[in-house]
Amino acid sequence: MKEVHKTLVFAGVAAALLLAALVTTPKTPSAEIFAGQGALFYPDFKDPNAATALEVIDFDEATATAKPFKVELRDGKWSIPSHHNYPADAKDRLVKVASGVVDLRKETIRSDRIQDHEALGVIDPLDEQGSLKGRGKRVTLRDQDGKVLADFIFGKETRDGSGVYYVRVPGDKRTYAVKRKVEISSKFEDWIETDLMQLSQYDIRKVVIDNYSIDEERGLIKDRSTYFLARDDSSGPWKVSGMLETEEPNSDNIGQMMTALDDLKIVGVRPKPPFLTRDLKAKGDFTIADRSRLTREQLQSIQSLQQKGYFLVRQEIQEGGRKRVEISIASNEGEIQVFCSDGIVYTLRFGEILMGEGEEVTAGREEEPKKEPGEKKEKKEEDKKGKENRYLFVTAHFDQSLLGTPPVEPTPPPGYKPEEKKTEEKKTGEKKTGEAKPDDKKAEEKKQDPPEVEKYKKDKEEYDRKKKEYEEKIEKGKKRVQELTDRFADWYYVISDKEYKRIHLTRSDIVRAKEVKREPGYTIGDFERIKLEGLRAN
Repeated sequence: MKEVHKTLVFAGVAAALLLAALVTTPKTPSAEIFAGQGALFYPDFKDPNAATALEVIDFDEATATAKPFKVELRDGKWSIPSHHNYPADAKDRLVKVASGVVDLRKETIRSDRIQDHEALGVIDPLDEQGSLKGRGKRVTLRDQDGKVLADFIFGKETRDGSGVYYVRVPGDKRTYAVKRKVEISSKFEDWIETDLMQLSQYDIRKVVIDNYSIDEERGLIKDRSTYFLARDDSSGPWKVSGMLETEEPNSDNIGQMMTALDDLKIVGVRPKPPFLTRDLKAKGDFTIADRSRLTREQLQSIQSLQQKGYFLVRQEIQEGGRKRVEISIASNEGEIQVFCSDGIVYTLRFGEILMGEGEEVTAGREEEPKKEPGEKKEKKEEDKKGKENRYLFVTAHFDQSLLGTPPVEPTPPPGYKPEEKKTEEKKTGEKKTGEAKPDDKKAEEKKQDPPEVEKYKKDKEEYDRKKKEYEEKIEKGKKRVQELTDRFADWYYVISDKEYKRIHLTRSDIVRAKEVKREPGYTIGDFERIKLEGLRAN
């Protein structure tokens, strides 16, 4: 009886375990779940060149905010709306991004549960209700009509190997593992030409350093000191103005300065007031004869200048023995001028410090409260966290003298008359009159110009060649300056404080005391030391 009872107990336990297994074991995925696996996400998106707008939205967990970045083709020009519509060097890069996602396929299904989105990092960064953790990067491509070509949320990288990420389509709960073929950046510097001046340090011939400060209440420049360094060619030694016999150029600091000018990078941008932009594009710089001529709108815009460290100042200009007063822009940290062998002169005016990181530096936030001229600035920038940066105001103009002395036309020898070019008859088939006989041709070939005429002809030919080259350099230089003016006129730039310090040098930075070479032999000090050591030995 006991044996029968045991058997029934075991049978009951086995039945219970079987039932529990049936209840808890996941159901085998139906064919429906795998439908479409391996197919393209967006089969109608076939031409990468059709993409004319890209929006990338990242999520900053520290501030719990979505950070949109957009590049688009507007009025035939690529621009970045999130950064004041700054021109983007985007056409090739956008095509590359579009080419990298146009053929993305639903490779492997990893989850069909909304609850897994946080762990996989594919929560929509624009979701107003979900968890603040596990938010992904949303990438949307549109065509010229605003139609969505592709829309993805890229999450964490999987453990399947480099470049494989969790991906889902917004509005769809299913998550896939997909090999991403291209890096999709939302960094401002990745979408622009960061080389600010686009010059070579080997073309620099002269740098004028103009250090001064500004009396903000009176609108005058004060404590001014100006000096320059120059060289004859790219391999020549630098010479510094006012250098004493006991001094020499500090080649280390000057070399670092040239490298910084060559490689000066744009970190951020801010738009200039419209009235300032108009004058800069028309004249290359901003000057007026009388401050009273400024409109109310212009006076309000001056606040924007002052917040960034730029002021309207009154200066006396000497012209032909007469003085005239001019109102122009000056900066509270002085300026430098860079003269290049192609005739282009860059003026760099250094403004206020800008503290911060990320978009706060690249695009900026709300403008600070307006201050009256002379009002002391609060130390807000010093209190902010992040890296130090500087505002920079750049202009360019053309100086023909930097191209060297223009070629001089040679003087023809006495009695020389230019040869007249023989013209052929226009009518075809008509016999030419006065056609030279074979004997006459031989006599003409044997005839030679006097030596002075031969020399003149060669000199004239060389002059014509050099004149043409010189005129082409002038035309090229003026065209380049206009291109730079059109580029610089709309913007204040932000540069790193590190580069600012390498460029903004004082005279004590660019000269140093000469090393005194010691002649071989003993000095009085040497004999005294030997004598002292001898006494100690005794």
